[in-house]
Amino acid sequence: MSATESRLENQPLGALQLRVALLCTLAQLFDGFDITSISMAVPALIRVWHQPGAAFANTFVMSSVGIMIGALGSGPLGDRVGRKPVMIGSLLILGITSLACTQAGSITELIVYRLFTGIGIGAVMPVTVALSSDYIPVRLRAVTIMIVFTGSPLGGFLGKQIVAQ
Repeated sequence: MSATESRLENQPLGALQLRVALLCTLAQLFDGFDITSISMAVPALIRVWHQPGAAFANTFVMSSVGIMIGALGSGPLGDRVGRKPVMIGSLLILGITSLACTQAGSITELIVYRLFTGIGIGAVMPVTVALSSDYIPVRLRAVTIMIVFTGSPLGGFLGKQIVAQ
């Protein structure tokens, strides 16, 4: 390790590092909310669209397929174009397609929207780890990444609490 790396590694966390970790945690929070949102919406959609619950199975499958595509693609893309642009793009895809899901008029539309929402969800996961790792000293990296990842289950929990009200 060079002298510069050693100094950077031993200095206390600064505002920039804390902001990056907080933003990554918030991205994970939105991710977790959206992962669980379809399960919260389907009971109402069953009633409104007069469809059996099994008819919505592919919305869950395509969400998972999208998550896999996004997770596999965001790492190499982040290395090529940068982690910040990939994170911003992932959150845009996630946000736009999540909003599009609210306007779906059929199960087929919902399946397509959930595929793209899944891609956004899946891309956010690895890019938040990579971005946090880039800014956090090695001695605090594991703890910070663990904290960042608490955003996902917290987002799902908060979403379910809102629906329960």
